[in-house]
Amino acid sequence: PELPVISVEEFRRTLKRLYGSVHAGWVKYLDVTEVGRVPKGEFVNRARSIGVTGQVAALFAELDVDKKGFITLQDLYPEVSKITKQFFTCVQETYGTIEEAWRKAFDVTKRKVVGKKEFAKGCEAIGFEGNSEKLFSLLKPEAGRTFLELSDLGRHAAATVKAPELPSITPEDFRKMLKRQCGEVEAAWRQSLDPPEVGRVRRGEFNDRTRAMGITGNVAALFTDLDVDRKGFITLQDVDPEVKWITKQFFKCVQETHGTIEEAWPKAFEVTKKTQVGKLEFAAGCEAIGFEGDVEKVFELFKLEADRTFLELSDLRQAAVAVKAHEKD
Repeated sequence: PELPVISVEEFRRTLKRLYGSVHAGWVKYLDVTEVGRVPKGEFVNRARSIGVTGQVAALFAELDVDKKGFITLQDLYPEVSKITKQFFTCVQETYGTIEEAWRKAFDVTKRKVVGKKEFAKGCEAIGFEGNSEKLFSLLKPEAGRTFLELSDLGRHAAATVKAPELPSITPEDFRKMLKRQCGEVEAAWRQSLDPPEVGRVRRGEFNDRTRAMGITGNVAALFTDLDVDRKGFITLQDVDPEVKWITKQFFKCVQETHGTIEEAWPKAFEVTKKTQVGKLEFAAGCEAIGFEGDVEKVFELFKLEADRTFLELSDLRQAAVAVKAHEKD
């Protein structure tokens, strides 16, 4: 059955009902890493984890109007973003950090908690001219709370201060990074980007896995550059066009001579029944299936690790999966 549509306003009401305010929902359950932005995959997972049902991916697309690949508090609730941004700008201009402002303007009695009246006085001290009562309600992590703590403001500061622009990464830069880490693009693909071996990686998975590899920069924009035909996922062939052509030619020869790689493996490659095939044996197998491309290049592409000196049937199966995934769409 088709999932129900969720409007942006309905989602805001859900956050208010569950957490007292949109802002509290954002900092406690959506932007849990406190980086000021939430990519699509993380948004979908976190929205579902708090019980939101329906077309969450479509909701994200409605929020991400400028197609950044992530959303900020500004996208979710511009009104909230505006008032909190004004507040933290005043904090920065008067005391530099929220920690300094808390001690000198808000928690002047040193009780570690600040009520509505004390908060209003602190706002006056930092030159904030907005609605301090409304802001107090927005910053509370729970609707029934009658006070604020420093930790409440600290979390909100991370959500409100504009996230720094991430450096761009071109597809060519990305390929170089993968080669530095794993020797070949295909080895990096199978080890780190597509470990479940499904042959395709969606945007959220790509963002998470590239960060896990230590790659910094605007990976959301990189994904968009790689997914040129807007499939919503990428394959190894999107990451490295050279791989696309050479692997397609190899498996075309396999299909024409033996039908499947499982049939070709024992009859053309693993003729000694050792379960492993070295470079010379692989070259002989390529000749047997009529492949006239760069055999050494293909051997290096199919290896799981850069320092491996052999191939196994599982290596070729994974490469075949990537080829088929790209041809489906």
